[in-house]
Amino acid sequence: MNAWKIKYSELFSLSIQQPFYENGICKKITTDPNPDFLLVPTAECQELMKRLDFVFRPVARQAGCIVLANTTTNSSNDTILRFATMAGGKLSFWMVLQNPELINYNNLPVTSDRNKIWYFSNEISDAGAPRNDLHLSIDTAGVDGANDLVRISSQTYHYHHSSVVTPHSAFVKHLLTESLVPAKTIVNQSGQADISFDLSSLPQGKCKLIISGADIDHFYYVGLSAPMSVFGVIEILLSPTLDTNYRMLEAGNVLTTFRPFYTIQFNNRRTLWRYTIVLEKNNPIYVAMQSMSAAERTTFVDHFRIISENDSGITFTQSLFNDTVFEFVSDSVIGLKEKYVSSSTSEGLRLTLKKNEGIFGEAVVRDYLPFPSNGLINGLDDPIIYSDIFLTI
Repeated sequence: MNAWKIKYSELFSLSIQQPFYENGICKKITTDPNPDFLLVPTAECQELMKRLDFVFRPVARQAGCIVLANTTTNSSNDTILRFATMAGGKLSFWMVLQNPELINYNNLPVTSDRNKIWYFSNEISDAGAPRNDLHLSIDTAGVDGANDLVRISSQTYHYHHSSVVTPHSAFVKHLLTESLVPAKTIVNQSGQADISFDLSSLPQGKCKLIISGADIDHFYYVGLSAPMSVFGVIEILLSPTLDTNYRMLEAGNVLTTFRPFYTIQFNNRRTLWRYTIVLEKNNPIYVAMQSMSAAERTTFVDHFRIISENDSGITFTQSLFNDTVFEFVSDSVIGLKEKYVSSSTSEGLRLTLKKNEGIFGEAVVRDYLPFPSNGLINGLDDPIIYSDIFLTI
C-alpha cells in the first residue's frame, strides 16, 4: 500500500540580535533562553499559513523563528511549494516586547510615540547583504529610529489637508495589493479639508494617501486584530520579484537550496558615564580636606580621580567639586553592555577611585566601581545621554 509522504522544507529563518548581550541575543542562558521579544503571527498570517500548509516555530536560541513549508518536487526535480501562493502574499508577525528595559540599553529614541511602531521587511535593496545575514532594517548598521519607525492607523484613518479636497479625488492605496479605498467623508472649511477613510476592507500593511494624484501621506494600517501594546511588525513578502538575495521564492514557487536568514539588529546605546560621589562628613577624606590649605586642597582635588586599570580607552574628567560632592564624566561615550570587558586585555573592566593619583601618597579609595544600571538612563539632555552612578563613601 502506498503511503502519502509529506515533506516540510525550510522557508526562512529569522533572528533578533542585540550586541548588548554577551551572547548577542538575550540574557545569559542558564537553562532556557528568554528572548526580549515574542513573535506572534498576525491573524491574516495564520490564515495564509493554514492555507499554504506553512509551519511557524519560535526558536528561542536565536531569539527568532523558523517557518517551514509543505513542499514537493516538479519535473525538473526542483523543490516547490505544494500549494501555490497568490500575488501580494506575505507573512507578518507582531513583535511583542517582553523586557521593557530594552528601550534603555539599546539605541532607540528616548521618548516613545504611541502613534508609531517599528517596521521591518524583506523588501530591501542591498545586493551586498549575504544570504545568511539579511538585515531587515533599512540601514545595514542596524535599527534606526529615523528609518525604521512608521506611523500607524487603525481602521478609521483621518487626515487634515491644508487645501480644499474635491469629491472623488482622495484615496488610500494599499501598497502591496494596490487596492484603493475612497474617502468616506470630506469636510472642506476655510480653504482646508478634513478627510476620513474606513480601511476595514484592506489587509494590514503599508499604505499611502493620494490626493488629486499626488502622494500626501504614508502609514501602516494595523488591521482589525493588532495587540493592545505592540512594539513592531515584521513583514516577509512572498514575491519572486524581490532582490535575488532577499527573496524566499523563485518564479513557480521554487525554493533554492540556500535558504534566507533574516536578521534585525538592535545596537547597544552609547552613553556618557557620570559618577556622582558624595563624601559623608565622618569620612576620613572629608575630615582631612577640612584641615588643608587652599593650595593643598587644589592639589588634592586635581589628583582625586577615577582610573580605568585595564582599558586605556576609557578615561574620566572631574566635572564638578564642592566640599562633599565630586562628579566625574567619561571623556567619550561607552556602549552599554550586559558584561563589561576591557578592550585592551579581554578581562573584566576594572574602574578605581584613587586619591593622590600619580603623586606621593597615591592610594585606592574604592576599587571595582559599580557600572551603570542598564534599566535607567538620563535623557534630559537628549541627544546627549547619561548613565548615572551615585556613590556615598
